[in-house]
Amino acid sequence: MPTVSLARERSSTSTPPAHPVRTCVGCRKRVNKTNLVRIVVSGSELAVDESFTAPGRGAYVHPGQECLAAAIRRRALTRALKVRQSVNEEALRAQFARVIVSEQFGSSGMSAR
Repeated sequence: MPTVSLARERSSTSTPPAHPVRTCVGCRKRVNKTNLVRIVVSGSELAVDESFTAPGRGAYVHPGQECLAAAIRRRALTRALKVRQSVNEEALRAQFARVIVSEQFGSSGMSAR
C-alpha cells in the first residue's frame, strides 16, 4: 500500500486563496496583498508604489508606521529589495504617510487595485 505524505495530502485538498498573499517585511505576517502597501526602488531611492504597477521587485508593509519603522530598523526593506544603498528614512516616511492619509487608501486596501 503506497503512503502519501501528509504535506502532499493537505496541499491537494486546500483551495487557493482568493487574493495573492504577501508577507509584511515589518511584522512578517502573511496577509492578502490588497491590505499592504508596496515599496519599490525608484531611481536611487525607495518609494511607495501607489499604482501597484511599477516594474521590478517590491516589498510589502502594512499601512501603519509601526511596520514601516520595524522594516527600516531591521533593514528588511533593503534586504527584500536586494539593494545596497541606505534608506532615506525621512523621504520614505513622508511619502508613506502621504499615501496612507490620502483618500486612496481605504480600510480594505488601495482602491487603485
